[in-house]
This record gives sequence, structure tokens and C-alpha cells, in this order.
Amino acid sequence: MEGVYIAGVGMTAFGKHPDRSAADLAAEAILGALDDAGVGTMDIEAAWVGHVYQGMAMGQRALGAAGLSGLPITNVENACSSGSTAIFEAAMALRSGAYDMVLAVGVEHLSTKFRGALQPDESDIEAQIGLTMPSVYAMRARRHFEQYGTTPRQLAAIAAKNKFNASLNPLAQFKKPISVDEVLAGPLIAEPLHRDARALEAHADPGGSELDRVEDSLSGGVRTALRAPHRQRLARHHRRQQHPAVHRERVH
Repeated sequence: MEGVYIAGVGMTAFGKHPDRSAADLAAEAILGALDDAGVGTMDIEAAWVGHVYQGMAMGQRALGAAGLSGLPITNVENACSSGSTAIFEAAMALRSGAYDMVLAVGVEHLSTKFRGALQPDESDIEAQIGLTMPSVYAMRARRHFEQYGTTPRQLAAIAAKNKFNASLNPLAQFKKPISVDEVLAGPLIAEPLHRDARALEAHADPGGSELDRVEDSLSGGVRTALRAPHRQRLARHHRRQQHPAVHRERVH
């Protein structure tokens, strides 16, 4: 089977958007992905929309806001992997030959759902007594230290690298690079995970900077238009010409 390709990508600015809905944010990035791919709304045959906290039919609302309707939409919830799972499922549909051009979407508007840290589900007893995501990742880091000899400085280098990459992205929320030493100088969240001390200072300053929203939940995301190889698209076009009635029934 031939490969599947990312034809275009769209993204919103990460940050708080109190005056915009999740569907509005999704529509902006969806249309950006279509523009980047050089295709129109009528070229999209199906969509997978990953989210966790946006309620029923988020995918239908998002695509409707972007002017897409009359196509199969699958909502995907898989915690922090919801967006990547949407991409995986969309790619598998293309590889199967079912479609030629699809959308994979990831969207959240968390500032309307939480104040501060994400709250665990009431039925999650372990999380209720402290096993939240920072704790889980801290334990995984400690296990990696023990099993592979990884050091806190190596872990901090990952954060420094990510901060540098964000400084190159005009749509990132935090755009100031940070050194490995500055990461390690920050207060501990859950040992060995540190927090950016400069972000804390900016948050305490009423004048603030772009970091004054460090406690705020984020909303935004990336949308991807995926397409099948050219040869596969031609084959599907030929089948449609031979069986137009069957194709119309499938679409509608």
C-alpha cells in the first residue's frame, strides 16, 4: 500500500480566547489547513475530530463553523492522545482506500472548563488522592532515571529545547527561550519536574508579559488535511465515473 501524506496544516494561536468558542477556533485552523493544502471544502470526504472536554458533537459543530457538511465525522476521545489518535484513524482510512482527502482535527477550549489545573474524574480514586498527571510523569521520569541512568540535567534539556522551538513559532503562547540552568533553578512541581521561575514572576506582576497566563488553561490546536497518493486518487475517480449512483448513495 502506498503512503499517506500531510497535504496542509492549520493552527490557531495558543492562549486564552474568552470571546471565542471551540468551534470558532477549530474553524479558523481547519480553513487554514485547507488553504495550506490548496484545496476547498468540497474536496474533504471525511473528518476525525479529537477532543476531551468539548461535549457532544464537537466535530459536527467545528466542521459546520468551517462550512463543511454532508460528510462522515468521527469524534475521538483518547485523553492527551485525542488529536494524534484522530490523525492515526484518518490515515488508516486513507490507507484502506475508502477516501482520498480527509481532515484530522484536535481542539480544546479549556479556559471555559477549568480554573487552574485539570480536575480528575470523580471516579478516579488514585487521582483524587494525588496521582494527577504531574505526579504520573514525575514517577515515569524517576523510573527512567533508575532504568537508563538519565539525569535531571538531560531532562531539563528537553524543556529548554522545547522553549527554543516555541520562540520560533509566532503562534506559541510562551516565546522566550530558557536555558537548562534556568529550568533547574525553577521550583519543583513534582520531583524531578521543575517549573519556569520566570513564568511565576511574570504571573505575579500585574503589568505582566506573555507569561502572565501561565496558570490559565490553553485553547487552540492543529488541524491536518491528509490525502492519499495521486495514483490512488485517480483509481477512486475512475470508480466514481463507472458507478456514480453508488458513490452518491455513499456520500449522502
